[in-house]
Amino acid sequence: MDDINFSVGSMLIDGKLVESRDGGWLTSTNPAGESFLGKAPAGSKRDVDEAVDAAARAFPAWAALSMERRAQYVNALADAILAKTEEFARVEALDTGNTIGPMRADVTTAVDRMRFAAGLAYEIKGETVPATPGNIHMTLRVPYGVVGRIIPFNHPIGFAASRIAPAIITGNTMVIKPSGQSPLSASILARLCARILPPGVVNVVTGGRDTGEALVRHPKVKRIAFIGSAASGMAIQKAAAETSVKHVTLEPGGKNPLVAFPDSDLDRVAAASVGKFGLGSLASLGKLLIGFYITCLVFVFGVLGPVCRMADFSLFKLLRYIREELLICYATTSSETVLPRMISKMENLGCERGVVGLVIPTGYSFNLDGTCLYLATTSVFLAQATNTPLDIAQQVGLMAILLLTAKGAAGIAGAAFVVLAATLSTHGSIPVASVALVLGIHRLMSQGLTPTNLIGNAVATIVIAKWEKSCDDKLLQSVLNGR
Repeated sequence: MDDINFSVGSMLIDGKLVESRDGGWLTSTNPAGESFLGKAPAGSKRDVDEAVDAAARAFPAWAALSMERRAQYVNALADAILAKTEEFARVEALDTGNTIGPMRADVTTAVDRMRFAAGLAYEIKGETVPATPGNIHMTLRVPYGVVGRIIPFNHPIGFAASRIAPAIITGNTMVIKPSGQSPLSASILARLCARILPPGVVNVVTGGRDTGEALVRHPKVKRIAFIGSAASGMAIQKAAAETSVKHVTLEPGGKNPLVAFPDSDLDRVAAASVGKFGLGSLASLGKLLIGFYITCLVFVFGVLGPVCRMADFSLFKLLRYIREELLICYATTSSETVLPRMISKMENLGCERGVVGLVIPTGYSFNLDGTCLYLATTSVFLAQATNTPLDIAQQVGLMAILLLTAKGAAGIAGAAFVVLAATLSTHGSIPVASVALVLGIHRLMSQGLTPTNLIGNAVATIVIAKWEKSCDDKLLQSVLNGR
């Protein structure tokens, strides 16, 4: 993130990047760790008045442009926003607490909607109404003039960019008021608008509640659109009605935050979250779970499979031979429950007791392939979920710690989760509290890692016994073939 300079933002008024007339600032922090991200001007009533006046002055010339010329401006702005996709996405992931993937999608979706509006503009038509046999009434669609748009905190660039196009393509000029909770991307948007659009066509005024109220109450603003809470929507409707007759569109509601306190019942919290917000809230965890199981399968058949062929025995026949132990591991999520059975079965395969007695118990502490895969994939997921950047040195350091801490993950069910928390605490880059994100699916992941550990130890025992010439090959093949 060091290559993104957004420590001090600016507003856009009449084509100029400016600070607040009153010198006020909004401070923005990263929701994940409450670290300082940057600041944006806290616009005052004077700033709003200047922005509205600038939009009013720009309106006649902008409305007089042909639809084709306005569409060219909108498409040029869309191209510029798309070119800044990564910068917008990273800033918004940090500023809003969203993951970076959906923030990238916000930018591309907004650009698609801008281009759609630019093309749809040619379909703006009035109507002819045959009121009487001798008369025809004709209606024309004309712009409002200056319009105001108040943007919510959760998808700032997605809502701001996509809502610019319909307003200005139809000949309006506008003033955008981003949320005071996530104002940083508005400064990037302001720079692009200043470079591409004529002065005053789009103005960006950052600020809090007073800034929004000044915009809503301004007599020159004839059209207000808002996305946010129901309480704020009602306040906007009331303020607009007290000033003049305005066309107000409100989209209240949306996604609500869910706060789980330390003494919460996590099972009830998870149930309430799924019941309220639907299965969509589990999509990211589902991708992690599927990705982890695929990784385990690739390791077993793509890595251990060739090792088995080199040692001249069949992995599939070995899996059939230890199928009962695998099912026990899957059900209990602990390989400790089958330790005596595995020692007995490896000896029955023809591996000498001394090798088995050394390799199996040692492997339970030092050959935990599935646990290593679990720690690696989950750590990467949590880094992405918390938008924690990891350079090459940090990734290598994390992997070194994982290889070490994984050796202590053998034990009761859930031991790997404790080791994960200890690993993140030792590394220090990824917030330790983020492990709560995967608590709900840990058991399902354990049902993949524990059998993988068991298979790895079984293969290692046979391979080492063969290396040490301590394996009866004829007995091995006979037992694996079911004879």
